[in-house]
Amino acid sequence: MDNQNFSLEKPIVEKLYTVNVDGTNIDVPAVYDKVSATMSFFPISYKKAKHLINNERVFPVKIFPGIAIFAITVFDYKDSPAGPYREIALSIPSTIDKEIPLLPLLADSLFGSFGFYSLLLFMDTDMGIKHSNKVYGYPVYDKKVTIDIDDNEAFFKVDAHEGGAKILSIKTKKFKKYNLMKNKLYNTFFMTGNELRKVEMTVDAFLAEKNLGNGCECSFGNHEITDKYIKGLLISDKPLKYMHYSNATEILSQPYKI
Repeated sequence: MDNQNFSLEKPIVEKLYTVNVDGTNIDVPAVYDKVSATMSFFPISYKKAKHLINNERVFPVKIFPGIAIFAITVFDYKDSPAGPYREIALSIPSTIDKEIPLLPLLADSLFGSFGFYSLLLFMDTDMGIKHSNKVYGYPVYDKKVTIDIDDNEAFFKVDAHEGGAKILSIKTKKFKKYNLMKNKLYNTFFMTGNELRKVEMTVDAFLAEKNLGNGCECSFGNHEITDKYIKGLLISDKPLKYMHYSNATEILSQPYKI
């Protein structure tokens, strides 16, 4: 089935516990429905990536000698336990406790220790920020940012800014054919205080992807997020690969200490 306009059935998940966030009870695992997302992967310096992560257990994935990957993921959550919100995640594909010398771009199914090391998440609602922090412990930017999304039949475009300061702009062409992806597991790793944690994200979606970033345009501003996490890291502002999925359902697990 390749029609991304077809709706996937929302799964029923057994609740383990509930977290109260400002009067809203959020069940864990949490189900996020009607999600669209785009992910762009850029080449970066392995040495700079390792320095930014600053954790001896975490090793950025090398795709070439001295070259790691930087991922920018834009989520549009239309139906979530925290209400509708938009989020941008900055991460570095990495392995935990074992350095793999070289991996094909995102060969994630081959290694259980592979995942996305989350550097920072930023959102456009207070509830999005608070629940990401309280339920999971993700590193989040503590102020709302404006995330404008134009999601139409031709392209997915995002512009993120805070006040008058531009953070980033990304525009990706839509694909003619989307394939159904079921039970795709994405591991996310991050630090909460002095604790390394993992949250598993299981995704059902209509997915399309393309190598060698033709059809993906990116630009970056002068915001403090860009200055700290993007500028100086990217070898090129042209992505090696980009992906788009639509009408997705995501299930996020409880956080595990690892």
